[in-house]
Amino acid sequence: MLPLRIAIRFLKSGKGQTALIIFGIAIAVSVQIFVGLLIIGLQISLVNSTIGNQPQITIRPTGDTNTIKNWDIILNQVQNVDGLDQISVTATGNALVPNDNTTLPILVQGFEFQSADQIYGISEAIYRGEPVKSRKQVLIGRDLEEELEVQLGDKLPILVPDGGVSIFEISGFYDLGIESINKSWVIANLVTSQRLFGYGDRITEIIMTVDQDRLFDADKIASNIEEIVSNEDIEVTNWKDQNEELLSGLEGQSISSGVIQGVVLASVVVAISSVELWIVTQVSFSYSRDCLSAL
Repeated sequence: MLPLRIAIRFLKSGKGQTALIIFGIAIAVSVQIFVGLLIIGLQISLVNSTIGNQPQITIRPTGDTNTIKNWDIILNQVQNVDGLDQISVTATGNALVPNDNTTLPILVQGFEFQSADQIYGISEAIYRGEPVKSRKQVLIGRDLEEELEVQLGDKLPILVPDGGVSIFEISGFYDLGIESINKSWVIANLVTSQRLFGYGDRITEIIMTVDQDRLFDADKIASNIEEIVSNEDIEVTNWKDQNEELLSGLEGQSISSGVIQGVVLASVVVAISSVELWIVTQVSFSYSRDCLSAL
């Protein structure tokens, strides 16, 4: 009981000092919370800006084939996998567009527009024109527009590897905020791309996003998909495997946050402990003296 009585007397004897100690503890806790929330906010912002409007899990063909057969079966198998948010398919192929006396390499992205729009946010990225509404229309990016110097409604010839040429109408221009995409992607209807490259009814990728609160579980979800599908003709990749430098940076941020919080907490604890030790010593001496006087 003696330590408790000393502690109570200590708190009552110096209300100003008690308030100061409580204030110091409050500052320490506030700094801990602030730094933690700041680092988490920075990490979320960094991840969103890097992979926010991109697939976090992708199913691709393996080996020499560049298309996925029976993709509708695979799609049905992964449809209800826990943690997945949006799912879409794409038929992608390399092609060329003429530009004066030369040609520019492009990537024709054939999408099921409605589902792909939920992943890439294409509708919101269109700054002039409108989405593709027919199999003879395409969207091109801001950088490619500037390089080709084209306008809405212009005809765009696309040269495919087998030597064929197809003419499309430009229905709109988009800006997805990534130069490499804006310069190379020509967005078309899924069937348009399948016919352009002779894929038949096959596709080249199944693309998926995961729930926002499970971004860092993408590798586990991808492994789960791999087990469910169990198909040697495909591979399942995820954003964590493809962004090791980003993950390393995020880990460094977390370590820095822990160090900062630890130093702040240790400093406050040492400071408060020193004050308390000195005051408790004084109170203990006073209490002992009072006890002796009473005797």
